[in-house]
Amino acid sequence: MALTTGQPVTATRGYLHTLVLPSQVPGAGHASTRARAEQAVYAWTSIPDRAEAHRLGMELLAALLRTVGQHDKLARHVSRRLTKLQAGG
Repeated sequence: MALTTGQPVTATRGYLHTLVLPSQVPGAGHASTRARAEQAVYAWTSIPDRAEAHRLGMELLAALLRTVGQHDKLARHVSRRLTKLQAGG
């Protein structure tokens, strides 16, 4: 809901919360965990403020590493985008 009302920071935080907590119950490979990871990344890419995107992106990457692993395409995508944000690009 927050993303559709123009609040990507709130949406990303919400998805992060739902990604990390339940991932230990169904497991990192479960379809619902994957869906929450995708939603979190999508919301995060909508954050217009670069500093906020970088800060929240660090949290997102940590959550992704715990849930989907470092070799997953979502984790790699977030890592690359964080590098660009840090470089000013």
